[in-house]
Amino acid sequence: LSKPDEIHLRMAALLLKLEKYDEALVHAKKCIILLEKQLCLEIIPNEIKLECQSTDKKIQEIWSNKMISYSMGLHNYAKGHIQLKQFSDAVPHLERAMKIGFKFLGGQDKIYQAFVADYESAISNRKDQDQAMINIKRTAAPLAIKSSKSHSLFTPAWMNGPSNSNNL
Repeated sequence: LSKPDEIHLRMAALLLKLEKYDEALVHAKKCIILLEKQLCLEIIPNEIKLECQSTDKKIQEIWSNKMISYSMGLHNYAKGHIQLKQFSDAVPHLERAMKIGFKFLGGQDKIYQAFVADYESAISNRKDQDQAMINIKRTAAPLAIKSSKSHSLFTPAWMNGPSNSNNL
């Protein structure tokens, strides 16, 4: 029988393949939370405890496997955000996944390489998204000024000047 964190990790991966991104985010987040509790991880921004406190080899192996699952959960969570075009939300999870993945998988591992590829894509898309927002703001501001000078649907008729109507 699989453990709950493994079930949520698999469900998130399956839901991503089925393009059910909101549901995948829920399962990925549950996986992350369960593993953070199991590993007693205190997530301080940009810092994660990457060393097992035990000297027992079996416990160290379990720790290592759980950390790999944790990084995969972070990756699934980030992939859900990427598919929903929420690149800024994806980046910090990918940064953590890469940090853990590099330590426990190594830089040449395919899983780690997937973290890096998605991170680079999210960063690039986030920059494009940020630039698009800047461009929208640049074009929207002059339009707002222009439209405020013209007659508005919300301006009462008596403020638009004299009427051409003879019904006075």
